[in-house]
Amino acid sequence: FTLFDDVLLLGKGGKTVYLGPSAGAKPYFESLGFEMPVNENPADWFMDVISGEVPNDQIPNFKPEMLFDMWREKAAERTGNPNLLRQGSDTRLLSQAEERAILSQKLQEAWEHIDVNHDGVMQADELKQLLAHCSSIQPQADIVRELMDRMAGDGAREV
Repeated sequence: FTLFDDVLLLGKGGKTVYLGPSAGAKPYFESLGFEMPVNENPADWFMDVISGEVPNDQIPNFKPEMLFDMWREKAAERTGNPNLLRQGSDTRLLSQAEERAILSQKLQEAWEHIDVNHDGVMQADELKQLLAHCSSIQPQADIVRELMDRMAGDGAREV
C-alpha cells in the first residue's frame, strides 16, 4: 500500500473519504479517532473503517457516511478555505502546481510507451493511443481530428 505515492479512498456512492499521500492515510484516520491494531494490513483496515466495521471511541454513534463531512472539514482546515465545506465530497488537497506536475509526469510516461519510433512528434494514431491510454475510452476519429486541428492547426498531420 505504501508503495503508492497517492491514494484515493472512496466511501459508499463513490464519495471521497481520503485523497493524498499513502503514508498520510493512517495518521489521517487516527486523527479521527480510529485505532489500527498492531500487525494489521493497512489497506484492509482502511476498508474496514470506511465500511463502518471499526469502532471509534471518540465518536460513539459513528456512521460511515460521516467520513464524507470529516474529509471536507479537514480539507477546509488544512487549506484555510472555508468554502471547501460547501463543495462536493471530491475535494482535493493538491495545489495547481502539484496537480500539474503529477499530470505532466503521467502524460510523459504514457507518451514514452506510445512514441515507439521516438521521433517526439505525435501523429493522429499516436494521439488516439494516448487518449485511449489516459481515459480508457477509444476516441472516435472525428474527435482525434478535432484535437489535432486544435493543437497544430487545421489539417495538421502531426503535433
